[in-house]
Amino acid sequence: MTSMLLALALTTGAAQAQAQARLIEGEPEFAGCLGSTSCVNSFYQFLGHAMSEQGFTFQQVPLLTSSLHVRGQGASAGAMVDTFPLTPPRANLSGKEENTEYSPVIARLTGGWLGEGPRDTHIGAGAFFFWTPIDVGGATALLAGADLSVSRDLTERLRGGVELDFTFGRATAPIVASPEQYENRDDFANPDNILPETYEEICLPQPNGCIDTYTLANTGLRAGVGYQLVPGLDVSARVGVTWVHERLFVDYDQTLWGLNGLQPNAHLAGHYLLKDRVQLGLGTSVGYRRPTVSESGQGGFFYKFQAAFGVLI
Repeated sequence: MTSMLLALALTTGAAQAQAQARLIEGEPEFAGCLGSTSCVNSFYQFLGHAMSEQGFTFQQVPLLTSSLHVRGQGASAGAMVDTFPLTPPRANLSGKEENTEYSPVIARLTGGWLGEGPRDTHIGAGAFFFWTPIDVGGATALLAGADLSVSRDLTERLRGGVELDFTFGRATAPIVASPEQYENRDDFANPDNILPETYEEICLPQPNGCIDTYTLANTGLRAGVGYQLVPGLDVSARVGVTWVHERLFVDYDQTLWGLNGLQPNAHLAGHYLLKDRVQLGLGTSVGYRRPTVSESGQGGFFYKFQAAFGVLI
């Protein structure tokens, strides 16, 4: 356990390397801005903030299948909800709010298995899935991933261990050039943020206008401890890092933007097992926001809340 925590501490130290959004493909109409140091820094801070904020919400943190705080055994099936960032949509350098508020929460179905492993270890393995089969105004979402945890009893009530998870997500929506944004373009500090000739050529011919695509493939590693308060009720504290790999394709100008880097994070969770079958989980997660992915240019934190309900079969 000591070696695991040391390795995680070294990884967290490495996470101080600066991560920043960047242009991968295409030529945006505001290319002149990207030639100015002050403008490019502000733009990439805004873009990185918006992308990493969404990715933090989508990232899986297991509540029903973590062996750190679940002492039951067997197959688990249930559902989980995560809150989206409790802040207004991000506004770009022209004062245009990007269209990112579609729901205050995102749900996912979860399943997995909890049992005993070799050398007196406890193992939890889980998977999750979410999909909107019908798009609403071009907005859809697909989430899928898996998690694995290994823990060991340190005392009768205390466990220590590690968790590994992977999250894939794909969401489409009219984020950058929605019809409402186009109609209200004269209210922006820079009305040329959405040019009529470009919008009419690219967006209008499509059934739902310009639909942008956001994808992520993020991997998280955490170490932590779980403690049994009373029979059936356990709590856990976990710290770790997430390797962020996110992409945003902007349909309006056919550009692809990317964000890669390590994000330190911490998690608190509680799990209640009723009559050895019914599972109830609550949690909160905090992620560090670097100055390079903060629209204010200063470090800060993302946070979200989680709730889950399931059964052990």
